[in-house]
Amino acid sequence: MSTLEDKAVDRHSDCAGLSLDERWDDPAELRGEIYTAERLTEHAAEIARAQGAPSLAVPAGPLRARIVAARGRIREAYTTLAREAKKHRDSSPAEEWLLDNSHIVEEQLREIEEDLPWGYLIKLPRIGKGPMAGYPRVYGLCLDYLRHTDARVELENLSAYVLRYESVSPLTIGELWAIPIMLRLGLILVVGALAVSEATARERARGDDWADRLLAAGTNPKDVSAVLVELERD
Repeated sequence: MSTLEDKAVDRHSDCAGLSLDERWDDPAELRGEIYTAERLTEHAAEIARAQGAPSLAVPAGPLRARIVAARGRIREAYTTLAREAKKHRDSSPAEEWLLDNSHIVEEQLREIEEDLPWGYLIKLPRIGKGPMAGYPRVYGLCLDYLRHTDARVELENLSAYVLRYESVSPLTIGELWAIPIMLRLGLILVVGALAVSEATARERARGDDWADRLLAAGTNPKDVSAVLVELERD
């Protein structure tokens, strides 16, 4: 790589989503700066260089375990949101969307698991270094595309992004076939992060309500006891 290319990669490493020092599929890393179409294609080449040469010698990372963990977080968040909805509390637009589409999210999770059998997964070229070593590079490619498009999948932008990536590091046929699956997985991770965020906010609001009630009860033991009994029941 030329010195100029080294500087380009370093300059954009903070927004690449593929830093060698962090897990770029964590919820906090799923949202990034929104790029123009031109900047997005430039970035695709930077990502290809940042990932480096793929490897099948590196042990496969536990991607399926990550999927199972994400599904668990999503279901837990949905349980909280559904419980609050039953109590007729005001819901945010995001909560309403999540609850209305819960069956679609569950269906997508099931399809992802079916479309990523172990035999197929281990044949995908893998990232060879960093915390994400062993994970399919096409997984990182798709997450990065979603990260800089606000999770909006547009065929023209996606095609340009993939072609520019391939100008630096060509993808295998298996990887090209995996792009729709990995995009679906990336979108599910984004939805999961939203669900957990909304559920956490709801739980925090409930905690604040109970704290206010306890403070309002003052120092009267009977009033405090009554609130605590109600809290335990809730």
